[in-house]
Amino acid sequence: MKPSAGACSAGLAVCLAGCSLPGTTYAQPPPAPRNAQSGGTITVGITPPGGIDPLDAYEPSGKLVAGLLCDTLVSIDPVTGDPVPGLVTSWQVSQNTVTLRLRHGVLMSNGHVLDARDVVQSLIELANPATASREAALMSEVQGYASLSQNLFAGTDAKLVGGPIVIDPFDLEIPLST
Repeated sequence: MKPSAGACSAGLAVCLAGCSLPGTTYAQPPPAPRNAQSGGTITVGITPPGGIDPLDAYEPSGKLVAGLLCDTLVSIDPVTGDPVPGLVTSWQVSQNTVTLRLRHGVLMSNGHVLDARDVVQSLIELANPATASREAALMSEVQGYASLSQNLFAGTDAKLVGGPIVIDPFDLEIPLST
């Protein structure tokens, strides 16, 4: 059975939520001059960011820094606009479930190898009202989001009941409510 457009868009929104820059548009860069050489240093001046927490980077400077520090599960090809693998090698949408397969050997900043538990925990933190993320609504079609988002007394250890499930160290499922 072919998944609904809603399931596909919800699944893609969930995949992009990891460290994404919502509302950002990408333009194709101009071609490099023929005598261009790789290497060197580029210095960019920006206004001080309001915050660089990827769950709550809300203004352009913060989004820029968070986007440079964090990889996304799925990225958008700047030329075609198509979703392309980021931290995942593949994804599958079937019925009301998105299944993600993570790249192996990705190291986090603390030296720990990224696994499905880390992704599930990040998605729970995104949805949790205790983190007050402005991007939490990206999780609105994930099972369990509605009850967690309405729990004003949720602690930082709250769970997303019925939400993302670890299948094995590099695979996870995200059940959708619609």
